[in-house]
Amino acid sequence: MLVSRDQLEASVCREAFKDFVIRFWHTVVPEELLWNWHMDAICECLQEAAERVFRNEPKKWDILLNVPPGSSKSSIASIFFPAWVWTRMLTARCICASYSFPLAMDLSRKARDVIEHEKYKRLFGDVGIREDQNAKHYYANEAGGMRYAAGTGGSVTGFHGHFLIVD
Repeated sequence: MLVSRDQLEASVCREAFKDFVIRFWHTVVPEELLWNWHMDAICECLQEAAERVFRNEPKKWDILLNVPPGSSKSSIASIFFPAWVWTRMLTARCICASYSFPLAMDLSRKARDVIEHEKYKRLFGDVGIREDQNAKHYYANEAGGMRYAAGTGGSVTGFHGHFLIVD
């Protein structure tokens, strides 16, 4: 059985969150990716937690990422992680909050930019954002998955998520 380059790349990206981040970095970050050991640790920790959700197992703990500003924490956790999760679990619901609504909106828009990038669509064609729910702060896919952004003072009452990210 022959496997196309796209099928192989999609499989690698689904299997390892780190590889997804590396392959999609350029879609929203204009600077060259300078990978560091702490990025490995963040990706491994987030993937471990996600794997439990994918297997429908209870979480072991909450995750606290404590790294200096500018260390790519927000990009990895709030942009790439929700986009990657949908490659494995189309019904996943992510609620992503930040200290300010403008920042939450920007991170949400960038995550949507990853999902709407031609490479993402080519590799993960089964992930499509619904036309009737495609706002910067709240968008959903056709399988019931969603990403909702909130800032300080914002309301998330009534929304339920598999992944709650506070940045």
